[in-house]
Amino acid sequence: MSERAEKIAENEKQIEVLKQKMAKLRNVDELTNVVKDASGDVAAAGSIAYKSRKTLVGHFGKIYALDWGKNPNTLASAAQDGSLILWQAKTKQKLNVITLRSSWVMSCAMSKSGSMVGCGGLDNILTIFKVPDNLEAFEGDIPEYKELNEHSGYLADAAFFDDDSQVISASGDGTALLWDMKTSKFTATFSGHGGDITACKLIGDGNNTFVTCSSDKTCRLWDARDAKSGGLIFPGHTSDINGLDVSSSGNYFVSAASDAKIVMHDIRSFGPVQTYQNEEHDQPFTSVCFSNSQRMIYTGSDDFNCHVFDSLSSDYLAGLSSHTGRVACVGINSAGTALATGSWDHNVQIWA
Repeated sequence: MSERAEKIAENEKQIEVLKQKMAKLRNVDELTNVVKDASGDVAAAGSIAYKSRKTLVGHFGKIYALDWGKNPNTLASAAQDGSLILWQAKTKQKLNVITLRSSWVMSCAMSKSGSMVGCGGLDNILTIFKVPDNLEAFEGDIPEYKELNEHSGYLADAAFFDDDSQVISASGDGTALLWDMKTSKFTATFSGHGGDITACKLIGDGNNTFVTCSSDKTCRLWDARDAKSGGLIFPGHTSDINGLDVSSSGNYFVSAASDAKIVMHDIRSFGPVQTYQNEEHDQPFTSVCFSNSQRMIYTGSDDFNCHVFDSLSSDYLAGLSSHTGRVACVGINSAGTALATGSWDHNVQIWA
């Protein structure tokens, strides 16, 4: 056999080995057995057994928003009783109950440093409270705060830059504003959506890009340094989009809508790559988040449940049922060990 023929035969063997490896990697069932879910336990698709470990009771109105802090036990929740509550989730202790200007609170966001929490609603104002390092030390006190007032519509969401130097606010007036935290002045306006902006998330560690979703049935990708671009449009839904979350890699994001669908959008290819839905559960989805591994997708729903999907196979895995009202918000803590769901039944459930 010639030297050339020997090399061809050797390459063919290597190709066959690679084909077998690729076939094995595509086997979703095998992959599922070694991927951890939000509780930190190894889980197989279709056999997730989450339990409600804690019930945080303290609100007297519909809970619309929640967010975890840098500390995996610190949680903020906002409700239409006009209060913002900071919790120690493990002990269910209320670290502080802050009375807000408006009772119609619709948003709540903590900075990644854990030093600030922002909220707002029908007052059209993003109010930012300073959170001290020692939360127990200021129990009952009114923390220092500032008000960012420029929107002409309700405050739907906010997203802090990693260094807390800037914050993005999203509003029902169809715009997002970039704010300088030192001066409390907005420095850029991002407009282009044809309806209310309902959520916003920063992408990656550089904080130069962010994504918004809207009642105009689209998401938009923006460059924070270029407000005039109008953003890149991501379609995929047939109804109002109510929530979104961005992957830790910054390469893709998911959106949840009133059409009872979740769509995964790939930022690199500028389009949808996967749709998640369960025909047995056709109620609107209100919110969405990834697990820390990105393998699981959690979504709140009007049917009082939090639904769980496998992000790779798009299989429906579980319905977490404990609430007696609409599940309006969901979130995973920084350690990936707990899932929080906030509901119109006035309670927050902690799942693991």
